[in-house]
Amino acid sequence: MILATIIANCIVLALEQHLPARDKTPMSARLVGRVYCIDASFYGNISRFINHTCEPNIFPVRVFTSHQDLRFPRIAFFSSRHINAGEELGIRLQLFRTKKSGWGVRALQDIPDGTFVCEYVGEIISDSEADVREDDSYLFDLDNKVGRVYCIDASFYGNISRFINHTCEPNIFPVRVFTSHQDLRFPRIAFFSSRHINAGEELGFDYGDRFWEIKSKYFSCLCGSSKCRHSAEAIAQQRADSSPATSQENGVPDTSSSSSSSTTTPPRPS
Repeated sequence: MILATIIANCIVLALEQHLPARDKTPMSARLVGRVYCIDASFYGNISRFINHTCEPNIFPVRVFTSHQDLRFPRIAFFSSRHINAGEELGIRLQLFRTKKSGWGVRALQDIPDGTFVCEYVGEIISDSEADVREDDSYLFDLDNKVGRVYCIDASFYGNISRFINHTCEPNIFPVRVFTSHQDLRFPRIAFFSSRHINAGEELGFDYGDRFWEIKSKYFSCLCGSSKCRHSAEAIAQQRADSSPATSQENGVPDTSSSSSSSTTTPPRPS
């Protein structure tokens, strides 16, 4: 199965309802309230030069990243077939060896805020199948709420996205995208930048609290961020804050069981 790749990302630059007539009809947003479109006449990127064809190899998809306002979708192009080397457009990324976290992925170019970076690609398996697999290092939960639960396993099939590390201060975030269908069980996972990323900077996204609830028993976060929530120090502090002694200091009564040697009876109300 050939998994398509997003190859261009148009940014909403003009938001006027009445535009002058032109040869090509602008791509409008969904008809919710006032109608808007994108005008790339004065501001745009390379996507403005993509020509029409009756045998297309890409198609547009409406994507929502930082909001859910149906009037202002972002327009991302996906490939509808295999595109030969030299044709594809995309962000240049590099696999490299980090100092503490094994392999990682960094940008080889500046990436503006809100830009599509890459897609998480792998084998789609059921949650029950994931439970019996020995290596769960590359599982991505699709978090579907309809019917059977599925996830993506990039252990055997994948791309560079499988090496993107966790960080408590992410610069990219995953978006669930539907291209050729609307089956909520099987979204595609597209990563977008959450801020401007400089060339040479490592990419990272937040794996989520559910991941760390399980994995914190075996290792701790090494992202080094001042906002780190899952480092050994942060976990120790969380445990200290939730200890009975800390609870008493904060004015919370100690409800833990008394030792077996104690004969003290609880105070009675007067």
